[in-house]
Amino acid sequence: MSTEIFLRSVLGEDGHYCLWCNKSKKDIKQEFYPSVERLLERANELDAEGYNVFFALGTYKEPLLGRKQINVVQMKSFFVDLDCGPSKEFPTQADAIEALRRFCKTNKLPRPTIINSGNGLHVYWPLSSAVDEKTWFPVAERLKQLCADQSFWADPSRTSDSASIFRVPNTHNYKSDPPKPVGLINDYYADPIDFLDFEERVGGGVIPVPSKFTPSAYRDTLNKQSSGSFKRLLEKTAKGQGCAQIEYIIQNQESISYDMWRAGLSIAKVCTDGDKAAKLMSASHPDYDYNETIRKMMDTGGPQYCTTFAGHNPDGCAGCPNAMLITTPAQLTTIVEEAEPTPEIPEYPAPYMRGKHGGVYMRTKDEEGNPKEDLIYLNDFYVTRRLHDVEQGEVVAFALHLPKDGVREFTVPLMAITSREEFRKHMAMKGITSYGDDLARLMKYVQTWVNELQQTGAASEAHQQFGWVDDNTMEEFVLGDKLIKAHTIEYNPPSSKTAGFVEALTAKGSAERQ
Repeated sequence: MSTEIFLRSVLGEDGHYCLWCNKSKKDIKQEFYPSVERLLERANELDAEGYNVFFALGTYKEPLLGRKQINVVQMKSFFVDLDCGPSKEFPTQADAIEALRRFCKTNKLPRPTIINSGNGLHVYWPLSSAVDEKTWFPVAERLKQLCADQSFWADPSRTSDSASIFRVPNTHNYKSDPPKPVGLINDYYADPIDFLDFEERVGGGVIPVPSKFTPSAYRDTLNKQSSGSFKRLLEKTAKGQGCAQIEYIIQNQESISYDMWRAGLSIAKVCTDGDKAAKLMSASHPDYDYNETIRKMMDTGGPQYCTTFAGHNPDGCAGCPNAMLITTPAQLTTIVEEAEPTPEIPEYPAPYMRGKHGGVYMRTKDEEGNPKEDLIYLNDFYVTRRLHDVEQGEVVAFALHLPKDGVREFTVPLMAITSREEFRKHMAMKGITSYGDDLARLMKYVQTWVNELQQTGAASEAHQQFGWVDDNTMEEFVLGDKLIKAHTIEYNPPSSKTAGFVEALTAKGSAERQ
């Protein structure tokens, strides 16, 4: 099997591919390519120039955001890194292979692909199809825990790190003199395994999985809205509501332990401003090197837990206001980014905003005055206009964007918006399921829209019949839910008299199907 076919077996199809290489601490390159072919071509060029060449196991959304976990699109393999050598976990590669064989047998895992990295071993279980990073991560965490529980000494910083980099096969490990070849062991490439099958094998009742890690399209969509902001963490810390351990690292970076520093970098890694955060926690150290610091940050794995910080610096967590509320300082960095205005979707009235990937959020502050964004509704949902209906009185027109159904436009009488039960019924009829406090927040959001529109413009008249709006000018024609003009077709909210006929005038099927 060629290197290209191998890379395709362990890499997803969507997104950009990342190549990382180095000759020294200061001679480092990180490049992104749109195809596996181009990545491999460049890998061979750099190998010929004497670079250690690595590829990232994930594919990436946006090259400008770099090789960060929050930028990962897809994963198509599970993997472990086995360090071999006199001072390593496994004295020899043969020892590592024997331990791997026992581990696979014990857990009924299929025989993996094994790559000789020059010194250690890179082990892969390719998947039959790629999955998104958030679906992949909890299963990778289970694999990591399984290794630890069974004393199978795989490098824990790699196993669940979606931004991990491994050596490209058929290149060279230039850490040795002479360079050692990187390549396949035993001439065996693993057959792909189904994701759910692998998940069952590494779970299988051996490791309890928190319900929050259960695959969920709803949660995945919600998580896409959030990103990490180290600046937000610092603002909370300045008020005494953040993380004293991070503050300790910043103030004592010349003397803290390597493990404590690395734990701090693991929090920077999940932040969009992680490069600045890494510099802030490192620049005062006498051996500071920017490129090396960023490399260390990218290799930290997932964000370290509070218990890890406490283990390195027990006094740092004393009196923490977030004790029992969070499990990692990374949770204090969360920020929901606001979407750029578009011609299609109006700007939401303050204090509401549209998330970068859709949805309705309300800007608020917590009890300590820290800014936060509260979710009102996961999908795009907004008021388009006010109308006056001769029978229903004031009517409000809505647009609802559903990921699988497209845009739904509908009207609701204003009197239903002031009644909790009537509002709930009307929303449920159109696909919005909210209750309790969520329903109350959604009602308040809609009422804010109505108040905004009442202040900025007059209500339109709801058309009571189909045909010409004005028989004299003949500039607009109403047909079903469409208002047809000379150059445009707009949505026409149904009135009380036309609502029963709109469905009959809605196009269905296709001309090709007889």
